[in-house]
Amino acid sequence: MDSLSYMLSTALFCAFHATALVLSLVYWKRYPNVCVLVLAGSLLNLLATVTRSVLPMMWFRHFDDQLSFGFANLGISLVNVLASGLYLLAIFTGRTTCTPRSERPTRRYVDDDWDRPATPPPAVGPGNTGIQQGKSLTEPRP
Repeated sequence: MDSLSYMLSTALFCAFHATALVLSLVYWKRYPNVCVLVLAGSLLNLLATVTRSVLPMMWFRHFDDQLSFGFANLGISLVNVLASGLYLLAIFTGRTTCTPRSERPTRRYVDDDWDRPATPPPAVGPGNTGIQQGKSLTEPRP
């Protein structure tokens, strides 16, 4: 059961990094600086993830040295951290700067079909409450 959960998490990480790789290729023309960072980060993360899952199977068949395996795992972790750093760098750099507020339009949408509101009703005179005078609600209907 433990190896199944490890394989599932590895597959999810691979799917995440493969999706990042594909999206970096899709948006290449729009944001080339960001996409090159995401592409490099996703390739390095894919390499580290696959190596981390395959290395133990290959290593212990040919070598008995566990200390060297620990150093190899440390190297894989450093590659993983470097690739995640490239993701972070892609998040915060590489896009064009914001347009200054002075160059932005004051209104978002121009409303062409706007009409002036109707004129307000005449002011209330003395002795008038402003409520329409008419039949009382208590009077019966004809």
